[in-house]
Amino acid sequence: LEHSDLVMEGRDIGSVVFPETPYKIYIEASESVRHKRRAAEGLNDSVGERDRLDRARKTAPLVVADGAVVIDSSEMTIDEVVEHSVRILRDLGWFSRNS
Repeated sequence: LEHSDLVMEGRDIGSVVFPETPYKIYIEASESVRHKRRAAEGLNDSVGERDRLDRARKTAPLVVADGAVVIDSSEMTIDEVVEHSVRILRDLGWFSRNS
């Protein structure tokens, strides 16, 4: 997948699955905001507990991947997150590579 236009999301994509990719964005939000977002989707789970369990697991613990750009989406809309992500990828040269 050296020159693939693949976009993936997941808790360990940049740290475990594709650690060598130069284009990594880690999107986070406060626990309270994530809980509200999950509730709006009709889900009533404990995001904080899931985070604690994922960070503590021995295999592929939840971490921000080396070289990842972190976006705090707590005060952002989905469109704003997408726009910010595109700016980051442009700054990293992804668009010039794929022109």
